[in-house]
Amino acid sequence: MTSSVQWVVRVTVVTKDEDCYTVGMAEDDEGEGSYLTIQSGVNDPDAQQRQLGWDTYCVMNETGAVCYGGIERASVTNQKIFFRFSPEAAVELSLADEDLELELHADADVEALRSGLRTVLTYGDSRKRPTVLDV
Repeated sequence: MTSSVQWVVRVTVVTKDEDCYTVGMAEDDEGEGSYLTIQSGVNDPDAQQRQLGWDTYCVMNETGAVCYGGIERASVTNQKIFFRFSPEAAVELSLADEDLELELHADADVEALRSGLRTVLTYGDSRKRPTVLDV
């Protein structure tokens, strides 16, 4: 599949609180456009999370969908972010196809984004991590 830029990331947020790490990318700061939020726990997954399949990162978008795992590839350059989702995750997140390419606005904090993605996408069950992680 070939990818093309779906939207421009104008807002990025990388945070950590007592329970989770969050990496957010949004088209605007009003919540009117597209967004992608990826979260992971701070502590190791517990038995219940493992049993439910929640022992990995969680992806949410503007459709209200939530998907645990499902990113097969992630890469970040100074200008773009690329994700390849599993077919199941793409359906669950109502994506047009498995490839999602986002253009980074000039003032994006690329290093914070890379660090945050590296943290959340390597959380939990190693079998659910992206096979290619170039962040």
